[in-house]
Amino acid sequence: MYTDSDGDMPQILIGALVGALCGAAAYAFSILATGDEFNFGELAIETLSGAAYGALISSGIGAIYIAVGKVALATVTSIAHSINDGLSFIDTMNNAGISLVTAAAVQTVFWFLPKSPANMENFWQRIDFYQNIGIKRFVGGVLREAFLDND
Repeated sequence: MYTDSDGDMPQILIGALVGALCGAAAYAFSILATGDEFNFGELAIETLSGAAYGALISSGIGAIYIAVGKVALATVTSIAHSINDGLSFIDTMNNAGISLVTAAAVQTVFWFLPKSPANMENFWQRIDFYQNIGIKRFVGGVLREAFLDND
């Protein structure tokens, strides 16, 4: 659609700025909602994490790379939070592993969701493909039953 022939790519800077603001705002709202004590380290982590997400999403590098980047950023953010909280190495790695698996699962689910109603048939074909090789059988069956078989 649009090309950046001179390579300036200001959308990445704009995305980083918007992401940083969103990260900082999300942290501020969580402090207000929970009544937790304000922590500059946590604010910095959330602001930098938001900037990285914003830059990644606005880069236009492609959906699969963005999904992998989101998983990596979730893991690094978890490690930063654990270090800021003073957790042991084992607890830090445990939290990082949980974040990695959770982020990967979420990205996988969103990868398979249709992007528009016109792509719904393609979605069910993908589910059928994975059902045929024995993966996602339960999830695919539940989704099909929930969305198609309940007329």
